[in-house]
Amino acid sequence: AWAAATPSPPPRPPPPLSSASAACQQLGHQDALLILDVQNAFMEARPIRPQATPSYNVPAVDGFIAQGNLSVPDSGAIIDVINAWLSLRNSSGRNASVIATLDYHPPDHCSFCNSHEGGIPAGSFCLFGAHTWSTGDTGDTLGSTANNNSHVCEDTVSQTAFSQNGYYQWPFHAIAGSLSARFDPYLDLPDDTVAFKLGTQLMEDNYDALDGARRSLAPAGQHDSQPSALDLLDDPAHDLTAELEIRGVKRLFVFGLATDYVVGETVKHALGLSDYTAPILGGQVLLVADGTRAILSHLGEAVTDAVDKRSRYVDKYITTNSNLTDDPDGYVIKVSGASEGLLELCSRGLGTCEDSAQCQSALNREYYCRPLAAFDWGECAACRDVDQSVVDLGAICHGHGTCTDNGACSCDLLYYGGACAYGGPVVVAAVASTVTLFFACCVLVIATRMCTRRRSLGLRVEKTGLLPVLSLAEGHRYHLFLSHIWATGQDQVAVIKRRLATLLPGASIFLDVDDLLSADNLEAHIAESTVVLVFLSAGYFKSRNCLRELRAALKEEKPLLLVHESNPSKGGAPLEQLQQECPLELRDAVFGPPPPDQRLSGDHGAMRIVPWHRLNRFQLESLRLIAEATLSHTPHYRKKGRSPRLYFPERSDPADYEFHFPTPAVLHASQHNPGAAHVAELLAARVDNLDCPQQSRPLLETFERLRKESHSSGSSVSLQRLPIARAQPSHSRGVGKVSRALASVVMRVGVQRTRLGKHRSKVAPSWPAAWSNAKRGRSRHPRKPSGPSRPQLVPQLSRMHSFRSASRARQFLLLYLNADTFVGEAGDALEMEVHAAISAGVEVVVLHEKDPGAGSVPFEHFLQVTPEQLVRAGLYRALATPWFPGPHARVSLATAAQAMGASKRKKGHGQAARSRCSASTPGGGSVPADLLAGL
Repeated sequence: AWAAATPSPPPRPPPPLSSASAACQQLGHQDALLILDVQNAFMEARPIRPQATPSYNVPAVDGFIAQGNLSVPDSGAIIDVINAWLSLRNSSGRNASVIATLDYHPPDHCSFCNSHEGGIPAGSFCLFGAHTWSTGDTGDTLGSTANNNSHVCEDTVSQTAFSQNGYYQWPFHAIAGSLSARFDPYLDLPDDTVAFKLGTQLMEDNYDALDGARRSLAPAGQHDSQPSALDLLDDPAHDLTAELEIRGVKRLFVFGLATDYVVGETVKHALGLSDYTAPILGGQVLLVADGTRAILSHLGEAVTDAVDKRSRYVDKYITTNSNLTDDPDGYVIKVSGASEGLLELCSRGLGTCEDSAQCQSALNREYYCRPLAAFDWGECAACRDVDQSVVDLGAICHGHGTCTDNGACSCDLLYYGGACAYGGPVVVAAVASTVTLFFACCVLVIATRMCTRRRSLGLRVEKTGLLPVLSLAEGHRYHLFLSHIWATGQDQVAVIKRRLATLLPGASIFLDVDDLLSADNLEAHIAESTVVLVFLSAGYFKSRNCLRELRAALKEEKPLLLVHESNPSKGGAPLEQLQQECPLELRDAVFGPPPPDQRLSGDHGAMRIVPWHRLNRFQLESLRLIAEATLSHTPHYRKKGRSPRLYFPERSDPADYEFHFPTPAVLHASQHNPGAAHVAELLAARVDNLDCPQQSRPLLETFERLRKESHSSGSSVSLQRLPIARAQPSHSRGVGKVSRALASVVMRVGVQRTRLGKHRSKVAPSWPAAWSNAKRGRSRHPRKPSGPSRPQLVPQLSRMHSFRSASRARQFLLLYLNADTFVGEAGDALEMEVHAAISAGVEVVVLHEKDPGAGSVPFEHFLQVTPEQLVRAGLYRALATPWFPGPHARVSLATAAQAMGASKRKKGHGQAARSRCSASTPGGGSVPADLLAGL
């Protein structure tokens, strides 16, 4: 009754006001003004300004500067808007970056319509061969076919437009060294402007300034007067994206011409709306509406609509939590004036803030200042109900509380609950009766904390059982420096830092987004670090900053720890490709053996490369290896001359346990399953009481014998389920035998009633007979059913037998998935054996090889080659255990043992694991002793 009377939170009234942070309204070091193609070529005819001084002498006719060959309507109006923003930037300490681009073409550039026959008149354009006079959004088609379609630009945007019948070409414009290519003479660009040039290659255009722009190395004021398109250009690797990364830009204000082409494509790239990764993760891309104009207005409106759709706000409310996503926030600034535009930007939603008091002053006390990870200010947000599981706008504090800095309600006296919805004067009567209970709970909490104080999740030293010693050499501030490329490695190095902070309490780890105040300090931070972790992902060696960090680390003789992301779908790349991309002069130092003075006891001379995985158990192993390598170079362990061996505390790492079966178990491996026998030996070496016998007789005979034993036992259940080995819950050990017997039942091969017979067989036929009947009417290849004549080997509900009798050993069949599984005649034989195992109630253990050198293929491959009958019967219903090589092999073994239902115990608390496998390894002999020791 009390629960039914629980009041529901009232609807939140719309807040009447907004707050605006003073820091947000300043142009600072995280801001950049990007001015795109404000050149004479794209300007309309405009009058000479007697009160202004042009940056160069410009010819005029009757007091007007002539329009450009590709003039954009109303383009003259944007000059004063851009100059106002530049003036605000200069008055704010010149901290914000100013970046300007230039269309800078060779004379016969691919974007020029009919360029080989003298071009076309100014003010016109070509659309797929039709010479069209520009008259607004449509134009009057003259019907000529002067455009040479073979002279099409080869860049991605042009090729896409050409394939969609929307490819435009233009009159001669912005030719290098001409007046057409120069900035508008009244554009007040400061001397520290960084210039980038577009369309400098003969057969490539650049409609996207973030893709392919070349930085100009000309002196200040001479960027737009170089005689050749390719004069004084920086290395192509230093593109505009790299420039934004170097400068740490988080707010990008975009101006220029034209909205429907260069401005639009650049903004879409910056917002992540194209095929490229957004370069400003967690930041803002801001299109200043008054500072840009379009050639075709309807296309320009489409760009502004796309930017508005990326806004984090709808009306006054936040629709996306900035702390939970890295997607850039898009916004179109529509008001006139630079200061007014910043005020509009910073007042969006409920406004921006420096502290919660500012939000509560502008709104009411049920709002707080939620931090923004990318900026020095936060945003006002409604206090959420901490009792709710969904993080959204939440419930306000019902007028009986104040929102705290962490977004929770601090209730007034006599009120309680996540949203202060309960309590009031009636609670006074209950206070006295709860005081005693409160103090009892306090005593219990203190006692519990004292008992669990030593049970930390941090890594422990195997020799002592204590947390490792974290020491730093004199002059060092960081134990580990994380070097990575933002586009493909930023999310995972953030995971490394966050998880290592838990596993190594007190470790100091450098990550640029948290600790870098200025790009000029990179080398100093490298010098302050003990170890440099290089996160090898796609494009690492193509990043200017990454190479800068790498060279600084080698110069300072810092130990390098390589962590490799190999999954291409997650931003990884093959190690061989990364080695080839590494500059030749750095390759030996990065991928070769470490210097002798950096080696410790236990090293084998080669540079350690830690594979990076995203599955939790395997990721923990990667983190353990990173922690060991980092600690080995700290002063405490360098003095000992030995790397510390670390382990996870109880219940954290299955690989730190031994596994055993209470009663004998048998693991069969088929000779028609390449590699399975070797893997079975490794498993038996890891699990006590597990036998993998040599195949003295064919597996089909063995399974037929087991099937008959099971049938003669007379036991049956009503469940229909494929016996696939699964991990047993740790809390059900007391009923383990019963649950395993119920969960693993025989899928008996039924005998289909034929038209000639009147009765169904009452006794299951032998497996060879059933298989012989099933094989009739189908060819060996392809492996899928060829027609209705093939009998359906599906389980029937009648007389389902248990997988084993109480007196016989538990039976398993290992199915090892690699490129050779279910292939050719061996694959047909393996199919028969798996069917026979299922009929006999043998549990199937499925392992998936993950080593490319051992035949690893994607799991989707097995859904194609596995016989359809096995897939439909649920062979892959349980997830296959990943089988990783190298240092992660021990985790794969432990995971497989748990999937088989083996019990675990701490090492040293029972008989040592041993192998009773009489089968030999593929190369002959038994499992190597050093491998068993490592397991």
